[in-house]
Amino acid sequence: MTRASHWLVRGTAFVAAAAAVFGLLGHRPRTVVPPAPTVTLGVAQAGPVSEHPSEPLFAEPPIDALPAATRGPPALLGIVGRLSDPLVMARAKDGAVRTIGRGQAIDGWTLESVGADRATFRRGAEARVAVLPPRDEAP
Repeated sequence: MTRASHWLVRGTAFVAAAAAVFGLLGHRPRTVVPPAPTVTLGVAQAGPVSEHPSEPLFAEPPIDALPAATRGPPALLGIVGRLSDPLVMARAKDGAVRTIGRGQAIDGWTLESVGADRATFRRGAEARVAVLPPRDEAP
């Protein structure tokens, strides 16, 4: 087979393949999609959101509003120093951050022991463990 006839055979095969592909793709039935129905919405008249517009909509209740028995230990924010003599940074009920050592108290809770990521607070006979929040969720 000569070079020219070889190209002629290849060209004919290509044209036949292209015609078959375009023939299959070109004759698909087209579906007509009807337009979506239109809906008209009215605007409702709203009254005032709050009787006291200066109050936030989603406020937490003040800590003083909770009974003393339901208040937990201070929120643990950090542990500094060495484990042999650590200091704990905790948030008091007034929102202030305080640093205390073993035997010292915040809001009636006495720091009893400190671990790598937790601290044990005691109030009377009740003892509770406060755990450090994950680094992504610091309060």
